Amino acid sequence: MTQILDFTKLSMSYNDASKRLIILDYDGTLVPFRNYPQSVYPPSEAIDTVKELCADSKNHVVIVSGRSCEDLELFWGGTSVNLAAEHGGFYQEAGKEWRRLFGPKPEWIQRVRPSLNALAFQHEGSFVEENVYSIAWHYRAIEARLSERDKQQVISAVMDLPEYQNFLICDSDCVMELRSPGVNKGTFTVQWLRHDQYDFVMALGDGATDEDLFRVLPRGTYSIKIGKSLSTLANYQIDNQFEVLGFLNRVLAVNREFAHSPARAYRSGAMTGSQQRY
Repeated sequence: MTQILDFTKLSMSYNDASKRLIILDYDGTLVPFRNYPQSVYPPSEAIDTVKELCADSKNHVVIVSGRSCEDLELFWGGTSVNLAAEHGGFYQEAGKEWRRLFGPKPEWIQRVRPSLNALAFQHEGSFVEENVYSIAWHYRAIEARLSERDKQQVISAVMDLPEYQNFLICDSDCVMELRSPGVNKGTFTVQWLRHDQYDFVMALGDGATDEDLFRVLPRGTYSIKIGKSLSTLANYQIDNQFEVLGFLNRVLAVNREFAHSPARAYRSGAMTGSQQRY
């Protein structure tokens, strides 16, 4: 059950920390969803906000997304943010090469590809996206004309595939993704937490895949669900994606205020509203 976010407490924890880990989802968190994700480039405000977070030497900022390495490289290459693609199947520390967290591409993807392609052909306007550890059917553009019965029929058909025992089904945010077991944001986060000792951890995410991340975070973490949800492992909640950049910039504003004067920070708008739900 989510709590009311005490922003003053968060601000003090953020300012007092000597090493911070900030984990950000991409689609639905830093940027809004679109019918065709190929068109979702980060706006300049999102880039500037992430750059400013990264500019603080105390911060380790990681964008963890279901996107491919190529997409994240295209969007964020040239910045000093750390990247994790395919829900953490691949990761790139800032300025370094991509590293693979799991083994080679599983054979089951090739075997289920024809079935998903047939599904996309049957439902015009949907499409299939294939990555190394997953294959997904995107149906956001046709959601309005896709009944719940249609979706259940699709799920049943997928579960009837001979390869069903080799993958997990995640149906969230108008994407039905078939993914190798163990490849998730939680597995990646556990690995990343071994890098260092952090005294401030904050994670923001909106979807079912982010619940794997929230599940493994240490006690005292500021885990924040984007969007209203009655079922989440996150401790706190921001009502919608459009408030995310404002929230992050408010955190940055607190840091700037503390740099000049802690007393001034408490008097300023950056530190008002001790009990707020975002």
